[in-house]
Amino acid sequence: MVELNNGMKKAINQLTQQIISSSVYQNFVEKRNTLTSNPEFSSLFQKLEERREFLDRIVDDGENITDDDLEEIEQIIEQLLTDPLFVDYFEAEDELVSLLEQINDELSSLLGFDFASSVFLSRDEDDDDDEEEEEEGEEFWE
Repeated sequence: MVELNNGMKKAINQLTQQIISSSVYQNFVEKRNTLTSNPEFSSLFQKLEERREFLDRIVDDGENITDDDLEEIEQIIEQLLTDPLFVDYFEAEDELVSLLEQINDELSSLLGFDFASSVFLSRDEDDDDDEEEEEEGEEFWE
């Protein structure tokens, strides 16, 4: 494995600090904190996660998902998508993603190839074995 030298670590730290101090990132953090501290959202999101896990178990057991099951999930998603706090969060997240894509584009331009896609493709092959472990430890907000 290749190790980063101190100059690279310093440059990465500086870039990270620039991202963290940007208004786009600060807005994202603010919206995320507002959303996650809202008990109504937390309850609704928990319900959605429980239903998603239930549907995953149904599929894993080889059973069919009913129209009623799908309708319930759709209703929860519709509630989320009409909640102004949730919409604000997703808009802030989209802005942050856009910033990170621009950073990737700049890195890719300087390197002469699409940096993120090449990392994704090489890791995709390595991660196939670890996929189940990763899903169990996933957090929504990470």
